[in-house]
Order: sequence, then C-alpha cells, then structure tokens
Amino acid sequence: AQAVMSGTADLVVAGGVQNMSAIPISSAMLVGEQFGFPTPFGGSVGWEKRYGDGEVSQFQSADMIAERWDCSREDMEAFAVESHRRAVQAIDEGRFDAEIAPLGDVAVDEGPRRDTSRAALAGLRTLVEGGRLTAGLASQISDGAAALLIASEAAVKAHGLTPRARIHHLGVRGDDPIWMLTAPIAATRH
Repeated sequence: AQAVMSGTADLVVAGGVQNMSAIPISSAMLVGEQFGFPTPFGGSVGWEKRYGDGEVSQFQSADMIAERWDCSREDMEAFAVESHRRAVQAIDEGRFDAEIAPLGDVAVDEGPRRDTSRAALAGLRTLVEGGRLTAGLASQISDGAAALLIASEAAVKAHGLTPRARIHHLGVRGDDPIWMLTAPIAATRH
C-alpha cells in the first residue's frame, strides 16, 4: 500500500502463508538453542533489567490481558461460541466462496467447530493453575495462505478492476513486548 500510495508502484500483489502443521508452534522460540542461546530473551542484561526473566509468550500475554481487563473465562467462552456460530453461518451462507480457493479436498475453513458449546468449553482445563485460558480459547493449529492485489486509482481504471476496499490511512505503532497482544489498541486509536 505504501508503494502504491507513494507512486513507486501501480500494482502490488501482497501475500503470505502460514504452515503451522509443519512448523511447530514453538520453533521461533527454540531455534536459537542450537547456537547456544537457551531462550530468545534470557542472557541479555538489558532485556532482563527492563523486563525481568519471566516467560514471554502469547499465552502469558493473554492471561495478563484477561486479568487486567477482568475478562472472565465465562465471558470469553461465550464470545468464542458466538464467534464459531457466526463463522459456521457465514460458511453455510457461502460468504467465503469467492475468498477461498480449494486445495485438494479442502474447500472451506476447517477451523470453526460446528459442535462447540459453552458446556464443552467449560469442561476444559485451564492452561495454568488458577488461570482463565483454556485450549478452547486459543487459536488452533492452522495452515493457510492469502494474497491480494493492491492497485492505484490509475491502475484500477487502466485494467478495468473493481475495487473491494479503499486504503485511506496507514499507521505504525509499537507496544510493550511483554503485553504483545495489546499493540492493536494503540494502532487503532489513531
């Protein structure tokens, strides 16, 4: 989007891929061990002085967020069940048909669980003793890819494209790395 807005490009294909089933979830945290770094954070005097030597993970961040904003397990589970219900309804209504290209025998998002319920989620153990989070409140192992075409106004006209959205503002914000999941709050305030 910045390249198009600056005039250095008229058309850009932007995309990405995630292959969680082939790359273990902890890979990024463990890859340094082969080079003598026990963790990506430990051993740095500056890091430890500023942030301590505690766990740094999305699980820890999510637990801290739930506590700070008093998100009860029950409220989070109600939100999760409603999210699954809406996703399944959207799939059934064909709302993603133009968005998903089948690959092999997979033609729809396999993440939403049709059979989930508040009772099912309530039966799960918390990830840590006394915590609020369970596996039912975390993202599942997912594989996927996405690509989109970003075009200037001139390129839209020249190629007869039909825009689906307009980018009218960009922003970059940072936040505390321990509270990593709160960065969108600062990013979306402006």
